[in-house]
Amino acid sequence: MFLFWPLMAVVKAVENFDKPFSKKIIMAFFALYGFCFVIDSRMDGERYAERLELAYTKPFSSFFDQLFDLYNTSLDFLQPLITYIISRFTDSHHVLFAVYALIFGFFYLKSIGFVMSKIKPSQSLTSKLYIVLLVVLIPIFNINGFRMWTAAWIFILGALHVVWDRDYKYLLLCVSACFMHFSFLGANVVLVAWIFAGNRPWLYLMMGLVTMTVSEINFQSIQNIAEQISPAFDEKASAYASEQYADKVSEQKAQAVWFMKLSPILLKSILIFNSILLMFKYYKNDRLRKAEVNILSFSLLFLSYANIVSLVPSGGRFLSVFYVLSVINSLILIKYWQPKITSIYSTFSLAFMALPIIISLRVGFSTLSTVVLSPSIVIPFGYDLNWSFLDVIL
Repeated sequence: MFLFWPLMAVVKAVENFDKPFSKKIIMAFFALYGFCFVIDSRMDGERYAERLELAYTKPFSSFFDQLFDLYNTSLDFLQPLITYIISRFTDSHHVLFAVYALIFGFFYLKSIGFVMSKIKPSQSLTSKLYIVLLVVLIPIFNINGFRMWTAAWIFILGALHVVWDRDYKYLLLCVSACFMHFSFLGANVVLVAWIFAGNRPWLYLMMGLVTMTVSEINFQSIQNIAEQISPAFDEKASAYASEQYADKVSEQKAQAVWFMKLSPILLKSILIFNSILLMFKYYKNDRLRKAEVNILSFSLLFLSYANIVSLVPSGGRFLSVFYVLSVINSLILIKYWQPKITSIYSTFSLAFMALPIIISLRVGFSTLSTVVLSPSIVIPFGYDLNWSFLDVIL
């Protein structure tokens, strides 16, 4: 079916997600999406394409000069390495984003598959709504910001194994996320802190709520700490934690339309509410399994970290990691609460989640080529056309 019409095949694969063949079909669709990726000049995708073209013109020895100088330049070398390897064969951004999509998709599907296999969510409409939210929180469209969001799924997959199964060898996978995006060093510190501190959900909840009231952070202190670690961190901190960059990001936020500002507030509110409800209804009465208490505790601890780093420009992206962890709490809540769940709660959840889901899809549709949705016979003739799905429907 995929050879005839990829979209129909992937719909069927999603319906049968627990079958072995389904993930292979979805991965193939991801590769196709990446190959036909529509570059948006307002996002990172254009810069990735330009760097590929530049690397293509350089001799083979040039990358090794950078590799030996990582301490002074950058900790997160995986994306430049991938780009350089591809540049030895082609300067086509189609190939670059197809590879990006395969790498991103691997960790994305592994993480979602882990959640589905461990939680075994109920088949209720409410549960399916939260599964949709899980899928679109950090979707395949985010290869536009390949470094950050691939690192997010790498960390999430490793953390799920560490937290749920207490399988500590996956700490190596969590640490490897730092080599995709340096900022995940802090997330790893939080994970290690949870390992030593253990499950203290009431304390972590209080910390999470208190840190939500913090309104400012000393950027100079961040730069001083980074300078002590490595020149590479100092360079990154100077870029991301500078007053100039903070002013730029603040200006962009101020110009955002009202629903873009409302969306994260709604999402954060419903997910924190669900975690609190899970604590009062089930944790307080010792009705949760050990692994479920683990994920509840770690997610609340991570909330404190995400609240603090969200004060740094671009640091708010770590709230997406918290959202993924909190959706797992929500699925656990719904599974236990299912016999008593009401249509009122389902409507309540939908009211809070509808806007974030719509915005995520709307942003993603700007990079989704209309050709990808067409029968296979059309793709060879139209893969290079910048006709995004968003352009077609608007």
